[in-house]
Amino acid sequence: MGDTYNSYESVEEYLASVKLEANSLPNIGISSERHTESKKLDHPEYTIMLELNKSYDITLESGKWEEYFSLLRKLVRSKYSRQYISVPSSLVKYIKENHHDWKGSVINPPPPLETICAGGIHFDAVQEGVEVIKSELEKGTYSIHIFEWAFYLLTIIDDLHALSEDVASNLQKIKRYCLKGDITPQKILIASIISKYFHQK
Repeated sequence: MGDTYNSYESVEEYLASVKLEANSLPNIGISSERHTESKKLDHPEYTIMLELNKSYDITLESGKWEEYFSLLRKLVRSKYSRQYISVPSSLVKYIKENHHDWKGSVINPPPPLETICAGGIHFDAVQEGVEVIKSELEKGTYSIHIFEWAFYLLTIIDDLHALSEDVASNLQKIKRYCLKGDITPQKILIASIISKYFHQK
């Protein structure tokens, strides 16, 4: 699976693929300008603004990836986050219909964020996905798609659920894995996100 990594030779290329997926999110606005907290993110005036994706210098050195991730996470949560959903989420349906389980999913490309989030964010499914990613990395499974899935799950998981013992432990183990062995842009990105946003030092 190591050959898959060669398709992304830099953080810029890796995040460029993520940004293309982010563009599929409907009715969500992204702006580099500061807005007051009183404004609602789902207000009609907020439409998809490609200026952000075109102009942001997404590199680890510039630190712009932090602002991009933060905005994407906030916008996804404002549009899709629900604590309780009465029907199977799109994420659960996608896993079952395409790869049967998480183990088969994380070694394949993730669907667009819209597919993952539609119908509400299913915490149990996200928690299971984080667990499988941790287990596959510990077993030595290496695929660029594991890190793409990790990026998406980190985008949609909320702070409260991230504090649960199982999730916090798995995030810590994923970060530790990313800081061992050959250091790749994908490992650095995921480790940085976990450290910055989920307080796993």
